[in-house]
Amino acid sequence: MRQLISFSFFLLITYTALAQDKLCIYSGRQAATLAFDAVQVNKLMHLDAYKGVFFGEQHNNNFDPQIKYCFIATMSQSLGLRHVFIELGAAAAWRFNQYLQTGDTSWLYDVPMPMTREGYRRFWQRLYDYNKILPLNKKLVIHGLDFERTEVFLTLLQLMPEGQAIPPSLQALADTLKIHSVDKPLGMYTVAGGKMTAINDNSAFIHTLEYVQETLQAHEADAKTCYGSNYPVVEAIATNPNKVTVKPVQRNKSMYKVLEKTIAQEHIDKFIGFFGNMHTAYNVGSSLSNAAADLPGMKPADILNVSVYVNDMYDPAEMRKRIKDLDMLLRMNGNCRASIIPVALVPSYRKEADFIIIADNDQ
Repeated sequence: MRQLISFSFFLLITYTALAQDKLCIYSGRQAATLAFDAVQVNKLMHLDAYKGVFFGEQHNNNFDPQIKYCFIATMSQSLGLRHVFIELGAAAAWRFNQYLQTGDTSWLYDVPMPMTREGYRRFWQRLYDYNKILPLNKKLVIHGLDFERTEVFLTLLQLMPEGQAIPPSLQALADTLKIHSVDKPLGMYTVAGGKMTAINDNSAFIHTLEYVQETLQAHEADAKTCYGSNYPVVEAIATNPNKVTVKPVQRNKSMYKVLEKTIAQEHIDKFIGFFGNMHTAYNVGSSLSNAAADLPGMKPADILNVSVYVNDMYDPAEMRKRIKDLDMLLRMNGNCRASIIPVALVPSYRKEADFIIIADNDQ
């Protein structure tokens, strides 16, 4: 009998400990009800112990913007974090920084870009409102690590100081930028019924982008004169090593080069980054989370890796293909719409990340 009581007590203690090891962060049905308690989040995740925090996402336009804002603001307030890395190019990052500095929404919406639709509209407004009250030395900075997209053409035109004479060596380039400044957004693949059905042919865009980059590099002195104080952004665009592809290994290696260069140039000691899951997962050998451990002054223990999954598709069978052990995650989520779960509680994810965030039915 005493053994039975002891065993029952052990089960009770174990259950209580497990219940406390996950954190409900989203319990209502409206976008404004994300119950993000920074103290409780840090108690669970120990954000202050890490130099680099990576989020691997599925590119959901409703839940992802909310969780991004909460983590950026929390780490900014409590840890002085300033630097945010994203899965876009240098041109997009410059536009986002212009918006954060001015509040002028034309930088977001004059040209179609990723991370500007649906829930991202509220994300940028909240981030601007937060950023404008920060002292100058605490302002947020967005960095793009990935390949350039069609917004690069209009951006390069806008980077030219108003009234600046265009050198003859760059006149054909300027004409090309004007022609392509209204190009449609770059589509990497075709999706039907929640499935990727084809990889798109972007050869025309790639040809134009390579011409632009090669011309800027070939006429570096004239480009410096033409762009003046904006030339560092132009140089980042012109020398961006990322190729336009959906292949994660190639992109991971190129993005890491930009990450390494940016951290060295900006003397960054703490950062947060948001990318697709194939760019962050530990079980992808080339991932940024793995590579970042080799940055100067960094080691594996300095990296925190979080995988974010949103049960946002109407086809349960397709969701089960995309998210392993989905039913288990949903049971652990319980009555919450979203929870932070240590991978110790989800053994099948131990080789992927340090924490899982699961959000349910975010349509």
